[in-house]
Amino acid sequence: MRRSKCTPRALEDVIVRVDAEDSEKLVWDQRVVVLREKEGLRRLPIWMGAGEGNALALRLHEATTPRPVTADLMAELVRVLGGTVERVALTKLEAKTFYAEVTVDGQTVDARPSDAINLAVRTGAPVLVASTVLNEAGIETNAAEVDAPESADVPPGEWRSLTKDLLATLYSPPR
Repeated sequence: MRRSKCTPRALEDVIVRVDAEDSEKLVWDQRVVVLREKEGLRRLPIWMGAGEGNALALRLHEATTPRPVTADLMAELVRVLGGTVERVALTKLEAKTFYAEVTVDGQTVDARPSDAINLAVRTGAPVLVASTVLNEAGIETNAAEVDAPESADVPPGEWRSLTKDLLATLYSPPR
């Protein structure tokens, strides 16, 4: 099988759905991670769960949690076992589902894009996206203008960046 050419991407933002009247009140548990071309205008929105999206936003804003998140554990395990994450690649889009691979010391393993991207940003590995994936799902618009999947019942509100302040409200200790 011939592989599609993969080119590097950068983590641009993690966006969330918030109440239009209260920008600190989340109204949906989905996150949209936005990768952008390093040398281009296209962005690639990837829908993922709250935990994985929050973990990416933590790293993007250089925030921390009291205990390591799963992605921190994965990165530390690779390190203590003497491995190196060489690259992460989003390889295909099938039935509206993204597929990824992580290459560690020449060995490639299947991964969810959310886990793979989290591992890459923690280890400094490049995030690559197959040109076929970018051609099919890439957009040339502002990150906050992404369309929800057709099957999603998106609540009223606005798309906003998952900022460090908003993250702090999610990870604040109970009173």
